[in-house]
Amino acid sequence: MAWELPASHLQSIADLFNTFRIAANPSVTFFVIVNPNSGPGKANTQPDPVYSGCMEQVKASNVIFLGYVDTKNGKRASSAITQDVATYAGWESAYAVAGIFLDDVTATKKLFSDYSGWAA
Repeated sequence: MAWELPASHLQSIADLFNTFRIAANPSVTFFVIVNPNSGPGKANTQPDPVYSGCMEQVKASNVIFLGYVDTKNGKRASSAITQDVATYAGWESAYAVAGIFLDDVTATKKLFSDYSGWAA
């Protein structure tokens, strides 16, 4: 189960718990895609304190955070994608992501090695 947490919807944290009943379903793993600014925001920064505070509220043993990265169907510069991944990797442990959600991917043999590299 996935839910994107854009900064514009920070008030819906209670809805996340109520709708998906995270605490009431400890045996269900919830993949929460975090997307503060069409990706992590500025390179080598931490998320906004309000945003990271909301992530800490959602954090539970059955929640796995994934950082959103747009590939623009393989047309985005590889260095920009790598930088987004590195920025997420530098987030503090209290709200760290456990993986990356690559969006707007194109299933072509030509781009397979690029996607494989970003996912590694």
